[in-house]
Amino acid sequence: MGSQWVLFALLFLSLVGTILRQFPRVSASKALRWDSLGLFPGFSFFAPEPGSRDYVLVYRTQTNNVPNAWREAFPLRHRNPMTAVWNPDKRLRKAIIDVSGALAQEFVDGPPSNAQVMLSVPYLLILQYVSSLASEIDTKVQFAILTSAGSSGMRNIELLILSQPHAVRA
Repeated sequence: MGSQWVLFALLFLSLVGTILRQFPRVSASKALRWDSLGLFPGFSFFAPEPGSRDYVLVYRTQTNNVPNAWREAFPLRHRNPMTAVWNPDKRLRKAIIDVSGALAQEFVDGPPSNAQVMLSVPYLLILQYVSSLASEIDTKVQFAILTSAGSSGMRNIELLILSQPHAVRA
């Protein structure tokens, strides 16, 4: 009988500790600082700091050294209810936008050297993807990453990264 009460007390304390962990600003959660083993889980269903910037990948091609117009790599399309079930571009779009964000993180401490950026994995991944969008007659490709912040009506758009023109085919 006594071991059941001990088990009940441990489970109750675990429940209380888990609940307190969910509210980091509550003064009672400061008592959980001694939880160096991380026994009390902290669930985060939403980001503590939600994304406030969007990354837009645009590119242009050159044909016979004449630059074409800039195009969005992922233009907004009309969504229908079927995209909730079948949306094959969703993961590719998410991957490219995440890689764009990773490349943008390299500029947080100031602009790195061109060689450092052009040899980074995010840069090469974006260049490979944008090169795959070029047609047979295009000779060069160039991309840019734009950031936008604010509500949809009042967007503040900034140029974050502008690549050099790269040859598409050798």
